[in-house]
Amino acid sequence: MPFSSVIKADLMVASRRSCCICHRFRGVNIEVHHIVEESKGGPNIADNGIPLCFDCHADVKHYNAQHPRGTKYSGSELRKHKVEWFKRVAVVAPTANLAEHRQIDVRIATEIHHYMTSGGGFYFLRDHDIWASYKSSVVEGIFSLLNVSDNPDMQFFDADLETARAEFVGDLAKGMSAVSFLTSLTGNGNYSLGSSIEIDLSPRIEEIRKEVAKANDLCSEAAVSYSELFHLMRSKLGIDLRF
Repeated sequence: MPFSSVIKADLMVASRRSCCICHRFRGVNIEVHHIVEESKGGPNIADNGIPLCFDCHADVKHYNAQHPRGTKYSGSELRKHKVEWFKRVAVVAPTANLAEHRQIDVRIATEIHHYMTSGGGFYFLRDHDIWASYKSSVVEGIFSLLNVSDNPDMQFFDADLETARAEFVGDLAKGMSAVSFLTSLTGNGNYSLGSSIEIDLSPRIEEIRKEVAKANDLCSEAAVSYSELFHLMRSKLGIDLRF
């Protein structure tokens, strides 16, 4: 028996339809997961439900105990994710006014912007066509940001900022994954798709063109996500971030 419509609605409002694990706003692409499975006696009550996006729900559900790799989500961990996210969503306005929380959020915003502007990472996402080669230094800041993005100390106290940050990081990861899949280091120290002659003669040329177009689109989406986060950081925190 599923959760009632009333319980689902209450949980969706409490989470603002944002995933309790990754914090991304997911709109209709979110569901209420049983922390303790129904098959194991888990009740259909609000305390046993946690809003999860499709991606995180798949991670929670698809851990294979017969061939364990990584670390399974425990019930206690899921409850902590839920409690912490619900608290953050519930106190958006008061949190923004707490001096110590604002100071931390300013630090996080400044660090994120530094990663995005060092070497011209933002302009790479916005303007670069990966048919052309690029220097590794251009994307070093982007990859450094992705490496620390899951750290708890890189999560905003302000729920609006955290939702926007999580959305941006998700888009950034998709874009850079696509770029990394298509490009490789060349002899002159740049990254590129390879020899233009080899590409033109490849039997996969049409497929490559589609993959490149998709990678460029994903990078553009990440640039848009960062622009939205950037304006939110400036308006919410009142700091003068510049490119």
